[in-house]
Amino acid sequence: MKYLLATLLLLIFCNALQAQFYIGFSRQKVKHETDSYMRSNHYKNYTVTDSAYITDVVLHDTLVQPVTFRYEFTPKGKCFGKVVSANCYECIEKSLLFALDQHKYEWVKLNDSTWISSLKHSLQMTLNKEVDGVSSLEIRQMIWSKSVYFDLLSTRLQ
Repeated sequence: MKYLLATLLLLIFCNALQAQFYIGFSRQKVKHETDSYMRSNHYKNYTVTDSAYITDVVLHDTLVQPVTFRYEFTPKGKCFGKVVSANCYECIEKSLLFALDQHKYEWVKLNDSTWISSLKHSLQMTLNKEVDGVSSLEIRQMIWSKSVYFDLLSTRLQ
């Protein structure tokens, strides 16, 4: 019984770790979690638009700066990427700082705009500073071999 309970708690904990970025979630689960996020923050004005491999959630509520969340999906319907974009660089920077504060990912800065997580999580995060007034933060699941991962680490800023 203790083993079953411990396994269940471990599964819930691992799911919560991934929930920050929705990487690995189905499109339906991403939409459900996004809707829950919007309701818990009392945001009422947002739209959801689907295309073949992308779901865009545009938040245009009076409580916050307008922001777009783009979720990218594989042909099998699993989320492999999230892009947050806004006309507010400080807002995107706050998202970056929040992500970097998630120590479980063991983020390593490669250069001024790119971070990678531990090989176990295989995430790459890229900060795109203002282009036509829009800044964005991209987080994507990557497929790295150990040698490619360690080559990336060798290129980081010292």
